[in-house]
Amino acid sequence: ESLILDKSEVTLNVNEEIILVATITPTSIPNNELRWTSSNDAIATVNKDGIVTAIATGEAIITATTTDGTNLSATCKVTVIPTLATSISLDKTEISLEATQTTELTATVLPELTTDKSVVWTSSDENVAIVDENGLVTAIAVGETDITATTTDGSNLSASCAVTVLPTPGDVNNDASVNVTDIVTVASYIVGKTTDVFIFEAADMTKDGKINVTDIVGIASIILNGGSASNVS
Repeated sequence: ESLILDKSEVTLNVNEEIILVATITPTSIPNNELRWTSSNDAIATVNKDGIVTAIATGEAIITATTTDGTNLSATCKVTVIPTLATSISLDKTEISLEATQTTELTATVLPELTTDKSVVWTSSDENVAIVDENGLVTAIAVGETDITATTTDGSNLSASCAVTVLPTPGDVNNDASVNVTDIVTVASYIVGKTTDVFIFEAADMTKDGKINVTDIVGIASIILNGGSASNVS
């Protein structure tokens, strides 16, 4: 005599499931089996037990129909919306590179069922380092920049990695040499920041009072405390 569903409209996230419950009257009829169909299986599917599964964003009509010859039916409109990201993180939060060196950053977007996990990569200073669409960072010049990955699904979540580009031995100056007095002089500093100091072999000093860049034997990092360089001789 009648067939009704417990829901006439429902909104689901992609990959979410819900059970539709049908009520048939009278309850004593000998054949109470139903035929379940979806108007668009690409959006939402339904099985013989009324379990609806959201497949992709869009709308579909789920219909239950009696099979006893009465051909009564009831419908439920299903609207499928994207599953948005709730968090994003990078596999590295700080990196140091020399000019022309590269490293790849990996972004993790959660939850696993997020519909669109794509991200956009940006650099706060492309004069220092650039990043491509796959998270590959390339150091350009000495300095600091932030590489940021931002979700594109509408959640607008982001995560960043601080990139420091360090000088290479060939970056001492244009003529590829350094004055001996530069070895013991720190021209500028930021208190509490780590500064790289080139270590030279004095025996390799050239006759004009300069040391060739190729004679650099190592790089030591010092921390400038209270306006003076510690552990430097």
